[in-house]
Amino acid sequence: MEIYFNKAEYDRLYRCDYLNESQWREYVVQRPNTGLLVLGLGIVYFITYVPCLMVMCRKQFFENSCFKIMFFNGLFDIMTIIMTGFITGYLLITGTVFCLNPTVQYIAGILGVAGWCGQCLNCTILAINRCLDFWSPRLSMMLFEGSRTFFWWAVVVIYATYFTIFTKPLTLSSDIIMWLYDPYVGVPQDVVPVERSVYNNFPNYYNNFILIPALFVLYTFLIISIRLKTTGGNSQLKTQLHLLKQAGLICLLNFIPGFLFICDLFLPTPPIFIFITLVTWQLGNGGGGLILVIVNKTIREQIVAMVFNARLRGGSVGPGIPSMVTNSKITSSPSPHKRKTSSCGHLAAMKIAVVVLLLLIVVVECYYVPRSAGYENQHSYSAKAAHLARHYYTNPYPSCHPNCVFDIFDDDSFCPGCTLL
Repeated sequence: MEIYFNKAEYDRLYRCDYLNESQWREYVVQRPNTGLLVLGLGIVYFITYVPCLMVMCRKQFFENSCFKIMFFNGLFDIMTIIMTGFITGYLLITGTVFCLNPTVQYIAGILGVAGWCGQCLNCTILAINRCLDFWSPRLSMMLFEGSRTFFWWAVVVIYATYFTIFTKPLTLSSDIIMWLYDPYVGVPQDVVPVERSVYNNFPNYYNNFILIPALFVLYTFLIISIRLKTTGGNSQLKTQLHLLKQAGLICLLNFIPGFLFICDLFLPTPPIFIFITLVTWQLGNGGGGLILVIVNKTIREQIVAMVFNARLRGGSVGPGIPSMVTNSKITSSPSPHKRKTSSCGHLAAMKIAVVVLLLLIVVVECYYVPRSAGYENQHSYSAKAAHLARHYYTNPYPSCHPNCVFDIFDDDSFCPGCTLL
């Protein structure tokens, strides 16, 4: 936000008077189908995650440092779902480039950067917490016991605040269907004579280069440790494994888009790859709620209790974390057998609904969305879209002039549209 309040610097980097509004709209591609799907998935992720956070902030969960950290990660997820789901979906439906919605895009983009980097650090702290709890419970208690966990919250907040204030925002072009740092992506450089390399966000690159590999190393180490240390039916180990499964799956969803962000810097990025990156980023924000509902029996039961006003019996997260009765006042007293049957029926229905939802998300994101975006046949792109693409994708031909303009849809020539060095 520092740039936003520095008028001279903002005008240097984000001025929009190169073209008038109607000329900017020539570079807009409306994507209503894709936008509706992105918006719909954002709503699904949001309404799945919020009940999980409402349950996790209860005392029985909040006494455990692992759940404190996962809860905090959920707050970042909710913030980023608003950006990747709601705002992105709306802008794809209406069609956008940065200069048509500069204020909205700047604020949403800076929150997206802060949310992503905050999540990365928080997941790394979560991985360290799991490693210490597994190998050195005493040190884990020293660093994370009770209110000490809030110190790590503060570290993450300071880290995310740095990216909010001192780094450049992401911006969205509905033609590319992805948030990128270049606000003029898709617009030829002779139209907007700005050196595009000035938009590189090196702090974000360092975040990805350091924390994403750190996640991989920590969880690989933890998985190997579990293999070496597993002994029979140790109840404490079972609890650790149960918590590790939840934390590991949530952080895996952050690792995948982070890995793709790194690949984007070094590999040619065709349209479908860009879109897959957006999809995995959105899933990384919203999938945590689905994982908690599927994996954690007590959270699932208590969500069912909130939704169906049911009474719970006997579920548990693990030893020492018993489930709680959420309804102290009961108007009628059905038999235990009927209560059990009703509760089991609700839980079974919820499991089936979650599985069906996951299958629909996979089908929609892997099949229908790419087709609605026009990726099922690259040659079906309009001449305008192809023209814009020529000015965007990095040069995959080392023997071509680095500043050449090439067409990614022309597969017939070695150096299309370029002059050889």
